[in-house]
Amino acid sequence: MNLFDRLILSLYSLALTILSIIVIAAALNLIPYEIVQSNILSIYEAENMRYAYLGVAVLFFLISLKFLLQGFRRVKDRSRTEAISQRTEIGHVSITVNTIESVALKAARRVRGVREVKSVIRSDDTGTSILMKASVDGETPVPTIVEEIQKGVKEQVESIIGMVIKQVDVKITEVAQQPSTRLSRVE
Repeated sequence: MNLFDRLILSLYSLALTILSIIVIAAALNLIPYEIVQSNILSIYEAENMRYAYLGVAVLFFLISLKFLLQGFRRVKDRSRTEAISQRTEIGHVSITVNTIESVALKAARRVRGVREVKSVIRSDDTGTSILMKASVDGETPVPTIVEEIQKGVKEQVESIIGMVIKQVDVKITEVAQQPSTRLSRVE
């Protein structure tokens, strides 16, 4: 769901919440009958506001219809459906992106100094490349970590999956802060 849909859904939910509170208050007789009746009659009697009420009602109907249809639309899970295909001497092999990501993440987590890691697999006509986004501990030199991630991921994926990896890019996203330890002074 994109940002615009979230904004519309938030406003729609707020309006329905207010309307629900009013209906609940009227049903519990917290709002006098005369006020409810006069407000409902004003919709029928106000000639100049009739089109405004109609416009708001149509807008709410269309928003409701949009969200109702979105609820029935089938969302594709990329990790299950996207696969990289290879032709071997014996036959056709199809490996899901999720499988490649799992092997790459396992290899990257073995590298000393890596705290958290995520991966993005890209495949095109020129080959398959892997982007590793890593958070490091700040104690191990970053060039060493990057080199070990690149080498380890490439070797692990190629040996386990059996596909050639064009390149492994590494993006260091954060240097994790060590918890500060306060030293007490002894005299």
